[in-house]
Amino acid sequence: MSAADWLSNGIATAAFLFSVASFYVSWKGERPRLKITCHTYLEHEGYGPPRILVRVVNVGRRPVILRIYGGYDTKKESGGSFFDYEKGGVRIEEHEAHEFSYMPEDLVLQTPDDIIELERLYVEDSTGIRHSVPASKADVKALLDTLKSSGSSPAQTQT
Repeated sequence: MSAADWLSNGIATAAFLFSVASFYVSWKGERPRLKITCHTYLEHEGYGPPRILVRVVNVGRRPVILRIYGGYDTKKESGGSFFDYEKGGVRIEEHEAHEFSYMPEDLVLQTPDDIIELERLYVEDSTGIRHSVPASKADVKALLDTLKSSGSSPAQTQT
């Protein structure tokens, strides 16, 4: 093999590696990237009714549309509610935040088959990706335990 062949093969290999790396970087940048945090506010803390406050921040480079907030029960069945059905969701631009609350009545859902009590929470975007809410299992348990110890249930808090 001559020096010209080695050079052309080296350039072709470098171009291929560069195109693969470029494709990966552009694909990774296109995915929705959300930072999700939550906090449970209980009745005795003086911040209004008991609830789980969820904050979603778009840390990616593209706008994200949040469509559904929901969760899973202990049997991995899921259910949720739309953010804004008429508009198709809530649009979050780059570095913007959206806050919403799970009230106690949001933790019990009627599905076509059964009534489920949520255990873990998620937010779904317009691409169908479900982003789990970190530490939501402990927050849901704390909120439900507080309600049960006060003698009420999530179904009773609905008005």
